[in-house]
Amino acid sequence: MKKLLIGALVIVGTLFLVGTAAFIFLEREMRSLADTEIPVLSLAGVFDGTYEGYWSNRVIAVEVLVFVEEEEIVAIEIVRHRHGQGEAAETITDDVIASQSLEVDAVSGATYSSKAILLAIADALE
Repeated sequence: MKKLLIGALVIVGTLFLVGTAAFIFLEREMRSLADTEIPVLSLAGVFDGTYEGYWSNRVIAVEVLVFVEEEEIVAIEIVRHRHGQGEAAETITDDVIASQSLEVDAVSGATYSSKAILLAIADALE
């Protein structure tokens, strides 16, 4: 009985340490994303065409296609979005197109994915 109790305590302790390490890792990745500045978007001189952009960390990855005509964004396609629970952020592309700017509000409940999508759009147009 004593060996069983010790074994259970070792397993619980190990799971606690692994869970704590995972939480710290995820928190650091998200804090890094939160601290990343969204660049100011300028479409002046951007030629008509389709531009591919990408942004990722170890938790979120976004690949987009940005379609430009006459120095305006006319469409944004999200090719890939590894997001956890951030799927709702994908609607932010409509705000970017409407405002022709990356200075838009993040989608409530999907702040990190919203920011990652904006960074991928910026990458496409840089």
